[in-house]
Amino acid sequence: MAPHRRLLIGALLVATSLVTPLAAGRTPGGQTATSVDALIAKAAAYVRDYREQLTYVMATERYTQTLTGGISQYDMDETLASDVYFVYVPADKVWMAIRDVEIVDGKVLKERDNVRAILNSGQVGAARALKDKNARYNLGTILRNFNEPTLSLLILDDDHRSRTTFVQQKVSGGRVIVSFAEHTAPTLIMNVDGKPAFSKGEFTIDPANGRIERAELRIRLGVVDATLTTTYRADAKLKMWVPARFDELYVEPMRRPQRITGRADYSDYTRFDVEVRIK
Repeated sequence: MAPHRRLLIGALLVATSLVTPLAAGRTPGGQTATSVDALIAKAAAYVRDYREQLTYVMATERYTQTLTGGISQYDMDETLASDVYFVYVPADKVWMAIRDVEIVDGKVLKERDNVRAILNSGQVGAARALKDKNARYNLGTILRNFNEPTLSLLILDDDHRSRTTFVQQKVSGGRVIVSFAEHTAPTLIMNVDGKPAFSKGEFTIDPANGRIERAELRIRLGVVDATLTTTYRADAKLKMWVPARFDELYVEPMRRPQRITGRADYSDYTRFDVEVRIK
């Protein structure tokens, strides 16, 4: 499939390094919701531990994108088969998921990056460069390099939690659904012009242990509305919960509106070894 030109409509994932205390949640009436504070503190502790567990883990990803409208004004679809590496990169001080795309629309790629060798290199910026290169497989003209299943969990990091308001919405099936909204920059995601893009969404949390079982992140990127939803499941081999499905939706009204949907399914989780040398 031929590459597509992309307009500067979209956003880029950024990393910050501030460590700040937990912000108090608020109920719709404005009172401090201590139960929400306790739940979010437990969820944040879960995510801290989860990042250590879901590091140097790889999975098989089957990813399908569909584009409706846009410049071409006709529907397009694309299917990718990839290995996905969940890694912490010391040189970049960032936890991320990196795709090693192997097959595009049934055709095996002849030239591929050696992802594991690049991760082993310890070169500053190497992991993010891989993410940017993989963005070339995104359909449409919406520039994005942040479409990864664990992104929304970063809202619960020390870096971002105090800049976010949390509100309990309801209890369903023994799980608590908590909405969130960023209110202060720097934000988790920045527009391509460097301006903050404030996200909101919700977590489905097991109150017994703070485990995140579903996460939805919604964000306005200029004129584009984006929704990223991750559903988690228990993995018997790793003895932990892992991303099972990742759904994306991007809607751009504009003069030539476009709608992009994506669905990724994950299987065959396993651990791998990386010998990182920071340079």
